[in-house]
Formats: sequence, C-alpha cells, structure tokens
Amino acid sequence: MAISSPEIITDPMHETACIKCGHLMDISDLPTFTQIACPECGVQQSVPGKLGAFVLVELLGKGGMGAVYRGHDVGLNRWVAVKVMQSSFGGNPEFVETFRREAQAAAALNHPNIVQIYSFGVAHGQPYLVMELLEGGRLDHMIAKGEPINEALALKITADVAEGLNAAAAISLIHGDVKPENILLDNNGVAKVVDFGLAQFKATTEGGTAKGIWGTPYYIAPEKLRGHPADARSDIYSLGGTLFHALALKPPFEGETPMDVVKARLKTAAPPLRNSRPGIHHEVEAIVGRMLEVDPQKRYPNYNSLLSDLRRVLALLTPVQDHNPQITKKGGKFVMTKKKGNGLTGITHPSQSGSLAHSDVVEPIHEEKKKSSRKAKIILWSVLGGVALLAAIGWGISYKMSQAQRSEEAKEKALVAKALKNADQILKELQPIAVDFSNRMILAGMWTSNAQQMVSMVATGSAVLSDAAEWVGASSNAAAMAVSVTQFMTGTMGRANAELKGMLDEVVTQRMVIVTATNSGIATAALASVTNIPGRVVTLHKSVSDEMAKIQKGGEAITPLLQKLRKGIAAAVQDSAEAAKRTAAEKAEQEKLEAERRAAEKAESEKQAKIQADMTTIETSRKACAELVQQHKFTEALEGVELAVRNLETPEGKAKGKQTVKAYKLLVELKTAIIEGIKADVKANPETGYRFGWLGNKDILGADDTKVVTRDAHYTWNTVPAAQMMRFVKYYIEKGDMNRRDQAQHFFAVALYIHEAFGGNEKAKAQVAKYLKDALRGSPSLEEMGKAVLPDVPLN
Repeated sequence: MAISSPEIITDPMHETACIKCGHLMDISDLPTFTQIACPECGVQQSVPGKLGAFVLVELLGKGGMGAVYRGHDVGLNRWVAVKVMQSSFGGNPEFVETFRREAQAAAALNHPNIVQIYSFGVAHGQPYLVMELLEGGRLDHMIAKGEPINEALALKITADVAEGLNAAAAISLIHGDVKPENILLDNNGVAKVVDFGLAQFKATTEGGTAKGIWGTPYYIAPEKLRGHPADARSDIYSLGGTLFHALALKPPFEGETPMDVVKARLKTAAPPLRNSRPGIHHEVEAIVGRMLEVDPQKRYPNYNSLLSDLRRVLALLTPVQDHNPQITKKGGKFVMTKKKGNGLTGITHPSQSGSLAHSDVVEPIHEEKKKSSRKAKIILWSVLGGVALLAAIGWGISYKMSQAQRSEEAKEKALVAKALKNADQILKELQPIAVDFSNRMILAGMWTSNAQQMVSMVATGSAVLSDAAEWVGASSNAAAMAVSVTQFMTGTMGRANAELKGMLDEVVTQRMVIVTATNSGIATAALASVTNIPGRVVTLHKSVSDEMAKIQKGGEAITPLLQKLRKGIAAAVQDSAEAAKRTAAEKAEQEKLEAERRAAEKAESEKQAKIQADMTTIETSRKACAELVQQHKFTEALEGVELAVRNLETPEGKAKGKQTVKAYKLLVELKTAIIEGIKADVKANPETGYRFGWLGNKDILGADDTKVVTRDAHYTWNTVPAAQMMRFVKYYIEKGDMNRRDQAQHFFAVALYIHEAFGGNEKAKAQVAKYLKDALRGSPSLEEMGKAVLPDVPLN
C-alpha cells in the first residue's frame, strides 16, 4: 500500500541501511522523509521513499506546483533530482500530455547550459521529471547573501544562460519563466537553466487569467502582461531583469503586492542600473538597459546579438575579488572559479519548481534539515584523506632520510671493516703466542698473581675486537677465546692443586707406614717413595719458575701489539666519523645551493608569468576596443583600456599600461583637434564651413563629440567612413596650423588609429609606419611610447 507523506505519495519501503555503519533498520511504520536515528551508531538520517524506479532520499525544495527530491536511480546507480508535481495536475490528461511533450523537447536539447532531462513518468497520479542533480548553487541564493556580485561573474552567468536559451529558441522552445530561482550552477561554476515550459502550464491550469502570470512578476516582459504573443525577446527581457537583480541586489521593479509590481512595469521604464550600483561599467549598464526595453523592437533582436555584446564587454572587465565565485582567464577564455568557504560549494540542490503566485516562490529547505550523516561522512573521509596524505608525505621524507643515513653508515662500516680485517690478521699472528702463553699462565697461577694480569690483558684485547665486530655485525672468536682461556686456567689450577695435595697426602701416608711398619721391607719401600716426593716437588717448582720467566717475556712482547691494535681501531673509528661529518657538511651545502637555485628559478618563472599575464591583459583590452576605435568612439576605448590596466601587478606591465593609456588619450585629442578645426572653419565661413569637406563634395557646417553636420544630413561619428576620417587628418593635421610637438602627437594618434582599426593588411601597415616616422621626426620623445604600443612597427 502506498504511503502518503506531507508532500507526495510514495511506495512503502520495509527497511533501509544506515548511511554510516550499514546497519539495517526497520522503517515499515515510519512516515517518509521523517528523521530517525540509527540504533547502532546514532547517526540521524531521513526515511526514504520509493517512487517508480527511484528511491527518494530527502526533500530539497518545494513550491506551488510540487517539490524536488534528491533521488537515487537504482537501475543506473546514479544520483538524480526528481521533480514531483502535485497529484491534482495528474488528474488533468491535457496537462500530463503537454508536460510530457515539453519534457521530451527539453530532453532532446542536450545542451551544456540546460539542465538535462533524463525521464518522465506518472506514479500514483503524480507526474514527475527526473533530471541531472546539480549541487553548485543557485543564483537566487547568491543574491540572497547580500554581497555585491562582480560584473564579470554576473555577465558570465548571463552568457551561459543565453547560450542555453539560444539552443532552445533554435527549436522554437520558449522558456517563459527566466528568473534567478531557475538558474543553477554545477560544481565547475557552469550556469544552467531549468523548468522549460512551466510558465505556460501555470497559465493553462489557472484558466489563462492574469492570475496565471503572477508567479514571478519581477522579471516578466510587458508584452506578456498585455496578453501579446511571447517570443525569444520576452525571455531576453526576463534575463535582463535577472541580471539587474544580480548586480543591484534588488529587482528592477518593486511593490508591496504583485499587482503593484506589474503596474510599475507598465507605467515606467526600468530605472538606470547606476542608481542602485554606482560605479557600474557604462557598457554593462547599456546591455542591461537594452535587454529591459519596454518595446520588444528596441531590445536585442536575438541571442547572438546579445552574446556578442556580452563577450565583448567581458573581455574589457578585470575580475575582482569578493565573496562570490570569480571569473578568471585561462587560455584566453573566461572560466568560473570558487573560493574556499564561499561561492558555489555547500549549497543544497535547488528547487526546480515554477511558482504559481508571489507567495509560492520556492523556499530552500533549512540547512539544519540536511543529513547529519552526510556531513559525518564528508568529515570522516576528509580526515582519512588528510591522514593518508600526511602518512605518504612522512613515509617519503623518512625514506629519503633513512636512505641518506644508510649511505653514511655504510661508509663508516666499510672503514671499520677494513680496520677489523687488519686487526684479525694481527690476532691470527698472536694466537699461537697466546695459546702457549695461556698454558704457561695456568701453571704460574698456582704461585703468582702475574698470571691473572696476563689473562686480563688478553681479555681486554679480545673485548676491543669484540666491540669492533659488533660495529659491522660480524662474528669474532676473540671474546670467546678469552673466556675459554680463563676457564681452562681455572680447571688446570684445580688439578695442579689436587696434584700437590695428593703428593702431601702421600708423604703423610708413607710417614705413617714407616712409623707403624713392622716389616723393614715395607718401611724401606715407603721411605723410598717419600724420599722421591721432594724431588718431584722441586722439579715442579723449577718447571713453574721457567714457565714464569717465559710468561713475563711473552707478556712484554704481546702488550705493545694489543696497544697497537686498540689504537688502530680507535683511529679508524675517528677517521670514519670525521669523513662522515665532512660528507654530511658537503651534502648540506650542495642541498642549500640547489634549493637556492630552484627558488631563484621559481621566482623568475613566476615573475615572467605575471609579466606575460599583464601583457596579455593589455593586448586583450586593445583587441576588445578595436571596434570602438573603428567607430571613432575614442573616449569609450580609453575607458576600456584604463579599466583593464587598473589591476596590473608587475612594473613592466604597469609601464606598458601607462604608455598605452597615454597613446589612447592622444586618440581623444586627435578627435578634439578635428572638431575644433571644423568649428573654426564654420566660424570663419558660416555659409560654407569646411567647403566640399565631406565625401561627395558636401560642405561640412558643424561638428561636436557625437556627430558631423553637412548641409543636408547629420552623421554620427560611428558612421563616419575611414576615408572621411583620413580626409580630416590631411586637412586639419597635415596641413593645419599648429606647433611641431602637437602635430607630432597627432601623427602618432593617426598611426595608432590605423593600427588598431585596420592594421591587418599591408597597405594599412605601410600607413602606420609612415605616420609613426613623421611623429618621431617631430618629437623624438615619442619613441618610448612607440616601442610600447607599436612594437611591431619599424621606427626607422
């Protein structure tokens, strides 16, 4: 059985998995989209509902016609936005069929500036659209922040929307409800328009009365209010009202009620944008003013004309920093960027509804209603990502350090191993002496302490070898040999003591035999045995004395060798430490020099990149102003160049920018000199003025900053032919009565005029070179300006 939520009717779901821990939760009896807590981990989440093949996870926004949900396309495993209309619309077969046809038309566009339509369906009497999910933000949310949106950003969004509307107009599809709520942005800052045709649906469902057009009275075109047919120019008007709102932070017309807004629009023209935003660029204000013309005939005739002006003015604007997404230049194109903590990220997917009345304007769902579990996931993955990154960096540093340390230790061990090899050779030579020496010590140890001293000397030397062996992880039997000598000596001393004790016991025993003997034969034998014992003892004593002398002599021989061995090992260790220290110092010095070199190269590269960026800014502004120069709008061209060079960063860029501005000022002075010359002729000869001065042999009877007057016509400066401009130059500049310096500056302006407006052909290049040479002959100080502004023109 279907379940009715506060917004729509959905199919029941019996269980859902926790978005954090995956625990399955029973949701059979819970209303759709209410908040529940996971019994395992406690994370708050929304109860999902099913609509057709889509699982609706949370409500994103709602309005008079329906609501928009974040949904999951189970079949294709992707996230989508599902716009579900009220069930009352589903009861109107004509509406459903019209809605379906419009959805098919919009889906066929497949344009990067139009929200893509995936599918259309009806479930439980509720028509619904499935669209791409955009989470980069919405224009009305950006406006609601109350912070000024820079001109470049506003024009970039407008150009994106115009591209989408132009594609729709190509198949005769009119949007009908262009407004900030219907302009969405993806995560790359690309603007897209949504809700094609819903304005017509609203009017149809409300009987075609005036009430049907009150959904968004701030932006609707006047002809639609009068009931006249709408076309692409009506959408251009609505887009102009949207652009006005984005720049002024308020719509062009306001009132206490929707009817007041409608009346204001019908009675008066849109106010100048400068009234709400002083300092706005005059070209931007002109674009908005033309889009908001009451008479459709005075508006832009089509989107191509509008886009041409938008692109031209975008090239003049330098992006500025604010709290919104910015426009930057990459590869000669303007692209959207985002600032951390502001801009487009973190904004809930917008409502995609079309509102029925002013009070039904879609309200965004409050931030606190977002899933806390989604936030927890984002935080968790961010932390894990940060830890992984730090671990990777730490491993890399540790690996580099351990690699260097192992290299240094290997060098030290190689030196010690060499010393040990020499020491082992000495030990091999000492081993026969040590064995003989030890044997002698065993005997000497029964009567003298010198034996123990010799053992200690051997043990000390063996310990040195043992310590050295441990440095390189090698094995040595030196320490083991010392232990064995000591143990052997102890055992032998015990046996010698036992032998002596035995002889004494034998003396005592034989003495008792003699004392108690009753047989002379036995006594004689015992006496003989006792008599032999002193001789044996004397022999043992003599032998030990001889051995002791040999031990002392051997000790004198081995002691210097052991001392030499210890000194050799100590010297090798010291040499190794000093070598390691020198190597470390040399390595540190090399790394320092390399770091300084890389830093210098990086600084120079960054400097050159900034210089190139400044030069590109200057050249781009000049190209954008070329059309203004062709139309003899020198003041407007000067303003465009001044605006572009305002934010140059490098001394080189500022120097060239300064020379460029000075050169464009000479264009303004050239035009002023020509106008003053015409006025002087008219004053001297009121009837004829500049006689036959106009092409076709017409007399010129006046001129000002806006026009040139002949006997039978007025010509605005933008209609003055280039040939006529050059006639003015020859008459008033080349033949004019002026000082040499002023004439030279005017010649420079003429060279710049020809270069900017017509510099692409060979004839024009020759004219530029001629006037530049004339300028430098009259004023050599202009050479610096020539190198900066006309670098491709030979100066001699």
